[in-house]
Amino acid sequence: MPTLQTEPGLAQDILVTQLQMAIERIYATPDDSFPLFSCDNDGPPLLSGTYEFTVGGKELRDLVQRYRKLLTELQTIEIEFKKKVAEGLVDEPGLVFLLQNIGFVTP
Repeated sequence: MPTLQTEPGLAQDILVTQLQMAIERIYATPDDSFPLFSCDNDGPPLLSGTYEFTVGGKELRDLVQRYRKLLTELQTIEIEFKKKVAEGLVDEPGLVFLLQNIGFVTP
């Protein structure tokens, strides 16, 4: 079975596949899920952007570690919310928030 170490280009293929999956979800989602980039706090949350930063290696590794912890926190929040729904403690079904993230070092 190929691994990222033995197959150059495999990591890029995986990232492109993840992006394609996100693109498919975007087109399959109703238009009203995409506010016109306003600051309307009552509308559905929307994050969008492409950023490129030049930073030190240690700072970047630290930031990636904190970002991963934040994602773990979001997963914990989801687990707790689903428990509350199952127990009938929450009346709303919740919002499904698709978060696609890809970050890599480029020359």
